[in-house]
Amino acid sequence: MSATPASLDALLTRYSVGPKHLVEPGPSDEQLALMVQAALRAPDHAELVPYRFKMVRGVAKQGMAALFADAARAAGKGEEGATLDAEG
Repeated sequence: MSATPASLDALLTRYSVGPKHLVEPGPSDEQLALMVQAALRAPDHAELVPYRFKMVRGVAKQGMAALFADAARAAGKGEEGATLDAEG
């Protein structure tokens, strides 16, 4: 296997984690701007280009988790399902 450019290597070795594992410090405003720029340039054959991004920081994350839990309950999920939705 040949060596890959650093930018491709970053994509090939990345992984996702749930929101409960995301802790401070988060990306800087400059890093977020670069992420948005990259997301808007990604190939999009289904024409689903993101047109809006929301940032939730600090104590607002707890409020968002509560909204997710409430929505899960409204959708008929039990407390276990609501807790899972709140955790991301």
